[in-house]
Amino acid sequence: MPLLQVEKLSKSFGGLLATANVNMDFNQGDLVGLIGPNGAGKTTLFNMLTGVYTPTSGKIIFNGKSVVGLKPYEITKRGMARTFQNIRLFSEFSALDNIKVALNFSCKQTLPEAMLRVGRYYEDERRITARAEHYLDIFELSHRRDDYAKNLSYGEQRRLEIARAMATEPKLLLLDEPAAGMNPQETAQLTEMLRWIREEYHLTILLIEHDMHLVMSLCEKIYVLEYGRMIAVGTPDEIKANERVIAAYLGEG
Repeated sequence: MPLLQVEKLSKSFGGLLATANVNMDFNQGDLVGLIGPNGAGKTTLFNMLTGVYTPTSGKIIFNGKSVVGLKPYEITKRGMARTFQNIRLFSEFSALDNIKVALNFSCKQTLPEAMLRVGRYYEDERRITARAEHYLDIFELSHRRDDYAKNLSYGEQRRLEIARAMATEPKLLLLDEPAAGMNPQETAQLTEMLRWIREEYHLTILLIEHDMHLVMSLCEKIYVLEYGRMIAVGTPDEIKANERVIAAYLGEG
């Protein structure tokens, strides 16, 4: 059974049809790209997968179970995590605390224990701090451990957001334009990092990206949206040679 199955997924906003009858499926360990011109419906699709929007119609089967109608935190608990096109860190929190927030789901302490700092509070704090530092180390942010997120460089903020998503221990990681705003060196580092975490954590990754060099060099399967409809799916070589995809990006004639 595929890890994710999307069947005839549609979303309307009033009279505007943002996505129409979208179908997707991929397996555990796949590295998949989702591309298309601006306004094609890519982020709307991400928002439906993660519970931000409820589909107007269609199915989303994740790990064998429907997630339609679930709240975002419920979907996260089932093993789906994401980043956003616009970075959404807690700017006044340290890099460490941004990741610790994502680890709260694994806390065993009760609310009174947390408020009074008794019982399992200190055990949880030690375990969560060690786990957060592990992800800071993986994403080469250990030296910024105690710095406010707002004081990190743009590329560091992007890495911190991915690290925070990874801390939820997902089966499927959705990345919305992870290389946006990065320079070529940062993009190359991100590409290698995504390859590594896919192999190290047996992770499935679905990413939206406008950097075609990154998509073509990283992804094994690519879906293409145009005006909310899926117009192509295939390998990077198949997508590069697809005349409809070329027309969608460059125009016809």
